[in-house]
Amino acid sequence: QRWQHFLLAFSFIVLAISGFALKFPESHLAPRERSPMSSRAGDLDELEPHEGAGINGHLSEVSLSTVMAMLEIERHSGRLKVATDDGMLASFELSEGSVVSSRLSENDADPLQTLRTALCWKQGRFWFRQQPAEPASFAPRSIGSLLLEATRQNDESFANVG
Repeated sequence: QRWQHFLLAFSFIVLAISGFALKFPESHLAPRERSPMSSRAGDLDELEPHEGAGINGHLSEVSLSTVMAMLEIERHSGRLKVATDDGMLASFELSEGSVVSSRLSENDADPLQTLRTALCWKQGRFWFRQQPAEPASFAPRSIGSLLLEATRQNDESFANVG
């Protein structure tokens, strides 16, 4: 049964990545050049979500789990931010495709809790900026295991409500 669960999860990730690649043109996947007017590294974080980001889009077009699965498979390092239209913000620091820290509305948070919250958002934007990894706040955790556990816990939570 454990192998069946693993194969199902792996199949989901492969399908999600394939769908992402078909849905977005290459321009969304290529890193953009930094503006010559921007001289500080912190300036990049103050830009609009779609400016200066290597990967970006709308949650209504592609799920957060799909984006994160792709970043894990490609072993990217950098910061993934997700923002809702009403101002909620989640960010994940990635090091070689693993989550090493996260923030939820400007507060450090456990990556699992941050992911559980962000997976519930269906409207908003995401953007990823590749950069050297920040110091880890938590032991690196694989995105795949976080996605499985967050989904399981959310499913259990919703089942208890309904």
